[in-house]
Amino acid sequence: MFSDEKVQKVPHLGLIFKVLLFVILIYYPFFLHLTSLPIYIYDEARVAVNAYEMYANKNYIVAHFGGLPDLYNTKPPLLLWLQVLGFKLFGVGELAVRLPSAVAAALTAVTVLGFSIRYLKSYWLGMIAVAVLVSSSGYVCEHVSRTGDYDALLTLFTTAYCFSYFAFLETQKNKYLHLFFVLLLLVIFTKSIQGLMILPALLLFALWQKQLLFVLKNKWVYINALLLIPIIATFFLLREHYNAGYLKAVWENDLGGRFTDALDDHRQVFNWYYANLIWRYFKAWWWLVPISLVLGFWQSDERTKKITVYLALIIAVYSLVISSAQTKLEWYDAPLFPFLSLLVAIGIHRFISIFTNIKILGLSPIFKQTLAVLLFIAWFVLPYKSILTTIYTNKIYDWQEPSFAMPFYLKAALEKGESLDKRAICYDEYTAVLQFYVGVARERKQIITFKKSDSLATHDVVITSQAHIQKNIERLYTVQTATYPHGVNIYTIQAVK
Repeated sequence: MFSDEKVQKVPHLGLIFKVLLFVILIYYPFFLHLTSLPIYIYDEARVAVNAYEMYANKNYIVAHFGGLPDLYNTKPPLLLWLQVLGFKLFGVGELAVRLPSAVAAALTAVTVLGFSIRYLKSYWLGMIAVAVLVSSSGYVCEHVSRTGDYDALLTLFTTAYCFSYFAFLETQKNKYLHLFFVLLLLVIFTKSIQGLMILPALLLFALWQKQLLFVLKNKWVYINALLLIPIIATFFLLREHYNAGYLKAVWENDLGGRFTDALDDHRQVFNWYYANLIWRYFKAWWWLVPISLVLGFWQSDERTKKITVYLALIIAVYSLVISSAQTKLEWYDAPLFPFLSLLVAIGIHRFISIFTNIKILGLSPIFKQTLAVLLFIAWFVLPYKSILTTIYTNKIYDWQEPSFAMPFYLKAALEKGESLDKRAICYDEYTAVLQFYVGVARERKQIITFKKSDSLATHDVVITSQAHIQKNIERLYTVQTATYPHGVNIYTIQAVK
């Protein structure tokens, strides 16, 4: 249970081994080659530009894009604040943009392991859960743990507040309730209402536990809520004061509009998230979910039975909410992965225990336990290796290559110390990622501008990767051409034809 008793001392070498094993397991999927790929063209680029402009203009309330208040990305600024801190510590670049997500993913793994040790009294069950988590391609991927987006931070706080609430019900100690509300504040300042979609499951669990009245009668529930509301309201009203129209944009982007209508035509069938888990993002483990529910619930250990029900409620309720929303995106299910991983780990751990204790041809318990563990490791290696291979080789999809051409060039040039000063970019699509690298160059005292291909002048040096723009430049001007990988051309304009 969540007692304040001293944890039994672990031999020094054993503790070092366990810590090292955990660190090695999470380091490669979360931190290896974190900065190898350029900033992604859409959401990560938008966030990176928001953070850079906040860093440059020192306005920590209103996020800007292109020098104007941003009413498209209306998320609260906790992630931007962390990235701005990263810019100040490490300089403007990919590391500062992505490190908050990587650290959040690592802390989520720590949270899952810590909960397993503290409540389920098993380091190894927790390590199985972490192994399942880091081998899930829906969690170790773009937009979650590998890029500077909101979802890794969101998942950390949802995981932590769910476990804090569980601890509160178990111990009836208000310190866990206070922690729950602090985490609730952080999740709201990360991704607004999405972090609250699990709350109905928490109420249902209290009802199932016959503790709902205990929760509702606790004065600290209301005191904490009354402390929380003014803090949240202050930010939103301040943002509206300095950026009129913000609250309307929040409603349309993050609240009712996203739930009742498919923003940017991101419409999918109701069971889309379930299909993604089965066929793509939890492919190696999904079949163990129903088995784990059975093994976790039908047993004599009340602790395991209780947490199994809790995890099942969280997974079912959150899945139902995001599946009911009209706007569906691949990363909206990110908060499910720690809970799915722990549930699967309960089933695997229970299976190993059963298999070890049944009589099979006179085999020793140690032999059977070793065999079961080796089978788990063999199953785990394939998805884990696949993820690490993708990370190590900097693999991107074929359809992403055209959008990565310019970022790859700009990133490489800046890393090599090549001067991009007084060069122009010709690009007629979404330019957020290019704006970020223009900002990186500006920090190095190099000025890059954007120009139209039909308004260039003699001696302009122009960077472009789009074939139709390249043809237009070659048609309108006499040029000297330098070619680079990924289809990037640099033109020096010699004369107008």
